[in-house]
Amino acid sequence: MSNDTSSLGDESCFFLEVVLFKATDRALFITTIFAIVLNAIFSVVAVVGNSIILLVIIRTRALRTCSNFFLGNLVLSDLLVGAVVQLLFVIYKTGEALENYSCLVQALYATSAWLSAGVSFLTLTALNCERYIAIFAPLRYNILVKPRRVFIVSVFMWLFSLLLVSSRFYGLINIIFYVICCIIIVMSLVTFLLISIQIHRVVKRHRTQIASMKFLPSVKKQAQEASHARNVTWVTFIFFMCYLPNLAVMIAYTMVGYSVTLKTFYVWSDTLVFLNSSINPGVYCWRNKGLRKAVLKFVNVRLVVNSDWFAQKQADRRTPRVAVITDNMALSSEHNLTSRSGEEIQSAPS
Repeated sequence: MSNDTSSLGDESCFFLEVVLFKATDRALFITTIFAIVLNAIFSVVAVVGNSIILLVIIRTRALRTCSNFFLGNLVLSDLLVGAVVQLLFVIYKTGEALENYSCLVQALYATSAWLSAGVSFLTLTALNCERYIAIFAPLRYNILVKPRRVFIVSVFMWLFSLLLVSSRFYGLINIIFYVICCIIIVMSLVTFLLISIQIHRVVKRHRTQIASMKFLPSVKKQAQEASHARNVTWVTFIFFMCYLPNLAVMIAYTMVGYSVTLKTFYVWSDTLVFLNSSINPGVYCWRNKGLRKAVLKFVNVRLVVNSDWFAQKQADRRTPRVAVITDNMALSSEHNLTSRSGEEIQSAPS
């Protein structure tokens, strides 16, 4: 996520504080070039990976659960990072390295980055709450968690995040914006920690029951839900690990101000945040057996279809050549027969 600052003297750009540095600073320049290359590569990885996960969730009936609907919302946010945020980051940083700074590109980049981050934090909070209800209130789960409600909550997340980031264009003070963002981050982190502790206790209890042969059928579903919740915990944990360096740099910025060194750390922390969108599809397949099987099936089908299409193409290309060769052979045979007939007539006795 951008710190909403940039390079060549002090300027203003919409709601952004722009602090430009010339590319003569070698460490910052090299860091920027590496970040541009990494983001250009991993933007493709994020788009391809998250597109496959999203298509699999939509097309596989067994995966159309409320939990996976929230997961799909997170995937959509990661898809936004790969398709838009990282692309704008590459354009923005390339212009900055060439001393051709664009205010519009930076504003669009900062806005889209905050939008995807806001949706991700809210979605993970909702996903952890959904897992809590599934484990600790299973009898009320179907009453509290319904596909229509999940859809409404997901739309609300996008609209709220979009309203929050766009309000900066209409005069929302930066300090108020950062306070709201901090509240969302803290709320998401606290929710994650509390629910993770509760889930850990449930998993530990189930292991004890299995070890003592007291694992009753009545708690089998709770054990399955807890296992799924651990998958969500892994996704959330990796998400926060990728975001914490960026949050640390943001805190340092508010306390000590901006500098070339801090800007260098900002570039790397932003890149780490964006890499999370490329990592997540692998984490989903690693932790979710059902999703992994569906993805492998989807990829295999596509490979077979593409292979058949390529083979058909090659066959279609060979067919005209074979036809031409056959026609030429037929004409040659006919010509030879005609020549022989003429010779026989001429050699016949009169």
